[in-house]
Amino acid sequence: MNSYCKYILLVVFLTAGRACLANSPAARSANKACRPDSMVVTENQRLVDEGLRFWERKDYTKAEQCFRKAADKGYSWGQYNLALCYFHGKGASKDLSKAAVLFQLAARQGNTEAQCCLATMYHFGMGIHTNFEQALSWYTLAAKAGNVQAHTYIGSMYQFGQGVQKDYQTAHDWYQKAAQKGCANAMYYLGSLYEGGYGVAKNTKEALTWYRASADQNNAEACYRAFRIYYYELSDAANGYNYLTRAAAQNHVGALYELGETHYLGLLGRPVDRKKARLHYTKAADAGNAMAQMALKVRTFDE
Repeated sequence: MNSYCKYILLVVFLTAGRACLANSPAARSANKACRPDSMVVTENQRLVDEGLRFWERKDYTKAEQCFRKAADKGYSWGQYNLALCYFHGKGASKDLSKAAVLFQLAARQGNTEAQCCLATMYHFGMGIHTNFEQALSWYTLAAKAGNVQAHTYIGSMYQFGQGVQKDYQTAHDWYQKAAQKGCANAMYYLGSLYEGGYGVAKNTKEALTWYRASADQNNAEACYRAFRIYYYELSDAANGYNYLTRAAAQNHVGALYELGETHYLGLLGRPVDRKKARLHYTKAADAGNAMAQMALKVRTFDE
Protein backbone atom coordinates (compact mmCIF):
# COMPACT_ATOMS: atom_id res chain seq x y z
CA MET A 1 0.00 0.00 0.00
CA ASN A 2 1.47 3.36 -0.97
CA SER A 3 1.92 6.18 1.53
CA TYR A 4 -1.00 8.20 0.17
CA CYS A 5 -3.44 5.33 0.66
CA LYS A 6 -2.11 4.75 4.17
CA TYR A 7 -2.56 8.45 4.90
CA ILE A 8 -6.20 8.36 3.77
CA LEU A 9 -6.95 5.26 5.84
CA LEU A 10 -5.39 6.88 8.90
CA VAL A 11 -7.44 10.04 8.41
CA VAL A 12 -10.57 7.91 8.22
CA PHE A 13 -9.65 6.10 11.44
CA LEU A 14 -8.92 9.27 13.37
CA THR A 15 -12.22 10.79 12.28
CA ALA A 16 -14.09 7.63 13.19
CA GLY A 17 -12.40 7.54 16.60
CA ARG A 18 -13.61 11.03 17.48
CA ALA A 19 -17.11 10.12 16.32
CA CYS A 20 -17.09 6.97 18.44
CA LEU A 21 -16.19 8.95 21.54
CA ALA A 22 -19.08 11.33 20.96
CA ASN A 23 -21.55 8.53 20.28
CA SER A 24 -20.57 5.93 22.84
CA PRO A 25 -23.45 6.69 25.27
CA ALA A 26 -25.80 5.49 22.53
CA ALA A 27 -24.25 2.05 22.93
CA ARG A 28 -25.68 1.40 26.38
CA SER A 29 -26.95 -1.96 25.22
CA ALA A 30 -23.36 -3.23 25.41
CA ASN A 31 -22.91 -6.98 25.66
CA LYS A 32 -25.07 -8.14 28.58
CA ALA A 33 -22.49 -10.78 29.41
CA CYS A 34 -20.40 -7.88 30.73
CA ARG A 35 -23.12 -6.94 33.20
CA PRO A 36 -23.15 -9.36 36.12
CA ASP A 37 -24.54 -6.66 38.40
CA SER A 38 -26.96 -4.23 36.78
CA MET A 39 -26.61 -1.67 39.59
CA VAL A 40 -22.83 -1.60 39.19
CA VAL A 41 -23.17 -1.21 35.44
CA THR A 42 -25.67 1.61 35.90
CA GLU A 43 -23.18 3.46 38.12
CA ASN A 44 -20.37 2.82 35.65
CA GLN A 45 -22.46 4.10 32.76
CA ARG A 46 -23.35 7.16 34.82
CA LEU A 47 -19.63 7.85 35.15
CA VAL A 48 -19.14 7.46 31.39
CA ASP A 49 -22.09 9.76 30.64
CA GLU A 50 -20.70 12.34 33.06
CA GLY A 51 -17.31 12.05 31.40
CA LEU A 52 -18.85 12.65 28.00
CA ARG A 53 -20.60 15.77 29.24
CA PHE A 54 -17.24 17.08 30.46
CA TRP A 55 -15.74 16.12 27.10
CA GLU A 56 -18.37 18.10 25.21
CA ARG A 57 -17.48 21.11 27.37
CA LYS A 58 -13.81 20.50 26.50
CA ASP A 59 -12.95 19.78 30.13
CA TYR A 60 -10.83 16.81 29.14
CA THR A 61 -9.15 16.38 32.52
CA LYS A 62 -12.45 15.79 34.33
CA ALA A 63 -13.67 13.63 31.45
CA GLU A 64 -10.60 11.43 31.77
CA GLN A 65 -11.13 11.11 35.52
CA CYS A 66 -14.69 9.85 35.01
CA PHE A 67 -13.67 7.40 32.30
CA ARG A 68 -10.83 6.12 34.47
CA LYS A 69 -13.12 5.43 37.43
CA ALA A 70 -15.39 3.33 35.21
CA ALA A 71 -12.42 1.66 33.52
CA ASP A 72 -10.85 0.75 36.87
CA LYS A 73 -14.06 -1.12 37.69
CA GLY A 74 -13.70 -3.15 34.50
CA TYR A 75 -16.48 -1.41 32.55
CA SER A 76 -15.82 -1.73 28.83
CA TRP A 77 -17.15 1.72 27.87
CA GLY A 78 -14.94 3.30 30.51
CA GLN A 79 -11.95 1.40 29.11
CA TYR A 80 -12.89 2.34 25.55
CA ASN A 81 -13.28 6.06 26.22
CA LEU A 82 -10.16 6.18 28.38
CA ALA A 83 -8.30 4.55 25.49
CA LEU A 84 -9.47 7.35 23.21
CA CYS A 85 -8.19 9.91 25.73
CA TYR A 86 -4.74 8.33 25.45
CA PHE A 87 -5.06 7.99 21.68
CA HIS A 88 -5.91 11.67 21.13
CA GLY A 89 -3.81 13.01 24.02
CA LYS A 90 -6.78 14.76 25.62
CA GLY A 91 -7.08 14.58 29.39
CA ALA A 92 -4.01 12.36 29.43
CA SER A 93 -0.61 12.39 27.77
CA LYS A 94 -0.77 10.82 24.32
CA ASP A 95 0.22 7.17 24.69
CA LEU A 96 -0.73 4.76 21.91
CA SER A 97 0.56 1.74 23.82
CA LYS A 98 -1.77 2.43 26.75
CA ALA A 99 -4.60 3.07 24.30
CA ALA A 100 -4.00 -0.32 22.67
CA VAL A 101 -4.04 -2.11 26.05
CA LEU A 102 -7.33 -0.47 27.03
CA PHE A 103 -8.92 -1.16 23.65
CA GLN A 104 -7.95 -4.80 24.10
CA LEU A 105 -9.51 -5.00 27.57
CA ALA A 106 -12.78 -3.58 26.26
CA ALA A 107 -12.66 -5.65 23.07
CA ARG A 108 -12.35 -8.89 25.03
CA GLN A 109 -15.61 -8.00 26.77
CA GLY A 110 -17.37 -7.81 23.42
CA ASN A 111 -17.31 -4.04 22.96
CA THR A 112 -17.57 -3.78 19.17
CA GLU A 113 -16.26 -0.21 18.95
CA ALA A 114 -13.18 -1.26 20.91
CA GLN A 115 -12.79 -4.34 18.71
CA CYS A 116 -12.73 -2.15 15.62
CA CYS A 117 -10.27 0.31 17.17
CA LEU A 118 -7.99 -2.49 18.39
CA ALA A 119 -8.07 -4.01 14.92
CA THR A 120 -7.04 -0.68 13.45
CA MET A 121 -4.15 -0.38 15.90
CA TYR A 122 -2.93 -3.78 14.68
CA HIS A 123 -3.66 -2.79 11.08
CA PHE A 124 -1.41 0.28 11.16
CA GLY A 125 1.00 -0.69 13.93
CA MET A 126 -0.04 2.13 16.25
CA GLY A 127 1.06 1.46 19.83
CA ILE A 128 1.40 -2.20 18.95
CA HIS A 129 3.25 -4.23 16.31
CA THR A 130 1.54 -4.45 12.93
CA ASN A 131 -0.30 -7.75 12.70
CA PHE A 132 -2.69 -8.15 9.78
CA GLU A 133 -3.95 -11.51 11.05
CA GLN A 134 -4.98 -10.00 14.39
CA ALA A 135 -6.42 -6.96 12.63
CA LEU A 136 -8.61 -9.08 10.37
CA SER A 137 -9.70 -11.26 13.29
CA TRP A 138 -10.88 -8.31 15.39
CA TYR A 139 -12.43 -6.53 12.41
CA THR A 140 -14.38 -9.70 11.64
CA LEU A 141 -15.74 -9.93 15.19
CA ALA A 142 -16.84 -6.31 15.07
CA ALA A 143 -18.31 -6.72 11.59
CA LYS A 144 -20.38 -9.71 12.69
CA ALA A 145 -21.89 -7.48 15.36
CA GLY A 146 -22.79 -4.91 12.70
CA ASN A 147 -19.94 -2.40 13.02
CA VAL A 148 -19.90 -0.65 9.64
CA GLN A 149 -16.39 0.77 10.06
CA ALA A 150 -15.15 -2.80 10.49
CA HIS A 151 -16.83 -3.74 7.21
CA THR A 152 -15.01 -0.84 5.58
CA TYR A 153 -11.60 -1.78 6.93
CA ILE A 154 -11.98 -5.43 5.93
CA GLY A 155 -12.68 -4.11 2.46
CA SER A 156 -9.50 -2.04 2.58
CA MET A 157 -7.44 -5.09 3.56
CA TYR A 158 -8.71 -6.93 0.50
CA GLN A 159 -8.25 -3.87 -1.71
CA PHE A 160 -4.60 -3.48 -0.73
CA GLY A 161 -3.78 -7.16 -0.11
CA GLN A 162 -2.94 -6.82 3.57
CA GLY A 163 -2.81 -10.24 5.22
CA VAL A 164 -5.05 -11.60 2.48
CA GLN A 165 -4.74 -12.01 -1.26
CA LYS A 166 -5.62 -8.79 -3.05
CA ASP A 167 -9.21 -9.11 -4.26
CA TYR A 168 -10.98 -6.01 -5.54
CA GLN A 169 -14.32 -7.77 -5.93
CA THR A 170 -14.32 -8.89 -2.30
CA ALA A 171 -13.29 -5.38 -1.28
CA HIS A 172 -16.19 -4.02 -3.30
CA ASP A 173 -18.62 -6.38 -1.56
CA TRP A 174 -17.48 -5.35 1.92
CA TYR A 175 -17.64 -1.66 1.02
CA GLN A 176 -21.10 -2.18 -0.45
CA LYS A 177 -22.39 -3.69 2.80
CA ALA A 178 -21.15 -0.72 4.81
CA ALA A 179 -22.26 1.87 2.25
CA GLN A 180 -25.79 0.48 2.27
CA LYS A 181 -25.82 1.17 6.01
CA GLY A 182 -24.83 4.78 5.41
CA CYS A 183 -21.08 4.60 6.07
CA ALA A 184 -19.46 7.65 4.44
CA ASN A 185 -16.01 6.09 4.37
CA ALA A 186 -17.28 3.00 2.56
CA MET A 187 -19.03 5.23 0.05
CA TYR A 188 -15.75 7.00 -0.61
CA TYR A 189 -13.88 3.75 -1.18
CA LEU A 190 -16.60 2.46 -3.50
CA GLY A 191 -16.19 5.64 -5.49
CA SER A 192 -12.45 5.06 -5.72
CA LEU A 193 -13.00 1.53 -7.08
CA TYR A 194 -15.34 2.80 -9.79
CA GLU A 195 -13.10 5.74 -10.64
CA GLY A 196 -10.07 3.49 -11.07
CA GLY A 197 -11.88 0.48 -12.52
CA TYR A 198 -10.66 -1.83 -9.75
CA GLY A 199 -12.74 -5.02 -9.63
CA VAL A 200 -15.53 -3.26 -11.50
CA ALA A 201 -15.90 -1.61 -14.89
CA LYS A 202 -14.50 1.91 -14.79
CA ASN A 203 -17.49 4.21 -14.38
CA THR A 204 -16.95 7.90 -13.66
CA LYS A 205 -20.67 8.54 -13.22
CA GLU A 206 -20.97 5.79 -10.60
CA ALA A 207 -17.80 7.02 -8.88
CA LEU A 208 -19.22 10.52 -8.69
CA THR A 209 -22.49 9.21 -7.27
CA TRP A 210 -20.65 7.55 -4.39
CA TYR A 211 -18.30 10.49 -3.84
CA ARG A 212 -21.25 12.85 -3.61
CA ALA A 213 -23.07 10.57 -1.16
CA SER A 214 -19.95 10.46 1.00
CA ALA A 215 -19.43 14.21 0.65
CA ASP A 216 -22.96 14.77 1.91
CA GLN A 217 -21.67 13.38 5.21
CA ASN A 218 -18.73 15.80 5.12
CA ASN A 219 -16.06 13.36 3.98
CA ALA A 220 -13.33 15.77 2.91
CA GLU A 221 -11.54 13.34 0.60
CA ALA A 222 -14.81 12.55 -1.18
CA CYS A 223 -15.42 16.29 -1.66
CA TYR A 224 -11.96 16.62 -3.18
CA ARG A 225 -12.41 13.65 -5.53
CA ALA A 226 -15.81 15.01 -6.62
CA PHE A 227 -14.15 18.34 -7.40
CA ARG A 228 -11.52 16.69 -9.56
CA ILE A 229 -14.09 14.74 -11.57
CA TYR A 230 -16.33 17.75 -12.07
CA TYR A 231 -13.52 20.06 -13.08
CA TYR A 232 -10.95 17.91 -14.84
CA GLU A 233 -13.25 15.36 -16.47
CA LEU A 234 -16.64 17.04 -16.85
CA SER A 235 -15.51 20.68 -17.22
CA ASP A 236 -18.19 21.71 -14.73
CA ALA A 237 -16.69 24.73 -13.00
CA ALA A 238 -19.66 25.54 -10.78
CA ASN A 239 -19.94 22.11 -9.18
CA GLY A 240 -16.18 21.79 -9.15
CA TYR A 241 -15.81 24.99 -7.14
CA ASN A 242 -18.59 23.94 -4.77
CA TYR A 243 -16.90 20.66 -3.84
CA LEU A 244 -13.43 22.21 -3.78
CA THR A 245 -14.48 24.81 -1.21
CA ARG A 246 -16.23 22.14 0.87
CA ALA A 247 -13.04 20.10 0.99
CA ALA A 248 -10.90 23.15 1.77
CA ALA A 249 -13.27 24.16 4.58
CA GLN A 250 -12.30 20.87 6.24
CA ASN A 251 -8.60 21.72 5.78
CA HIS A 252 -7.99 19.12 3.07
CA VAL A 253 -4.42 19.99 2.11
CA GLY A 254 -4.75 19.23 -1.61
CA ALA A 255 -7.94 21.27 -1.78
CA LEU A 256 -6.30 24.23 -0.04
CA TYR A 257 -3.53 24.22 -2.65
CA GLU A 258 -6.02 23.89 -5.53
CA LEU A 259 -8.07 26.74 -4.09
CA GLY A 260 -4.93 28.85 -3.99
CA GLU A 261 -4.38 28.05 -7.67
CA THR A 262 -8.00 28.89 -8.40
CA HIS A 263 -7.74 32.37 -6.90
CA TYR A 264 -4.23 33.06 -8.22
CA LEU A 265 -5.02 32.12 -11.82
CA GLY A 266 -8.71 32.98 -11.92
CA LEU A 267 -9.92 29.43 -12.52
CA LEU A 268 -13.33 27.81 -12.01
CA GLY A 269 -15.08 31.02 -12.99
CA ARG A 270 -13.49 32.94 -10.12
CA PRO A 271 -11.83 36.35 -10.50
CA VAL A 272 -8.13 36.67 -9.76
CA ASP A 273 -7.66 37.36 -6.05
CA ARG A 274 -4.03 37.20 -4.95
CA LYS A 275 -4.88 37.88 -1.30
CA LYS A 276 -7.11 34.81 -1.12
CA ALA A 277 -4.57 32.82 -3.11
CA ARG A 278 -1.80 33.57 -0.62
CA LEU A 279 -4.09 32.71 2.29
CA HIS A 280 -4.87 29.25 0.91
CA TYR A 281 -1.32 28.59 -0.25
CA THR A 282 -0.12 29.43 3.25
CA LYS A 283 -2.56 27.04 4.89
CA ALA A 284 -1.53 24.26 2.53
CA ALA A 285 2.17 25.05 2.93
CA ASP A 286 1.89 25.02 6.72
CA ALA A 287 0.41 21.53 6.42
CA GLY A 288 3.43 20.40 4.39
CA ASN A 289 2.22 20.73 0.79
CA ALA A 290 5.36 21.13 -1.31
CA MET A 291 3.57 22.71 -4.28
CA ALA A 292 2.07 25.39 -2.06
CA GLN A 293 5.45 26.03 -0.45
CA MET A 294 6.97 26.51 -3.91
CA ALA A 295 4.14 28.81 -5.00
CA LEU A 296 4.79 31.09 -2.04
CA LYS A 297 8.47 31.28 -2.98
CA VAL A 298 8.22 31.93 -6.71
CA ARG A 299 4.98 33.85 -7.15
CA THR A 300 4.25 37.51 -6.49
CA PHE A 301 1.22 38.62 -4.52
CA ASP A 302 0.87 42.34 -5.24
CA GLU A 303 -2.50 43.43 -3.93
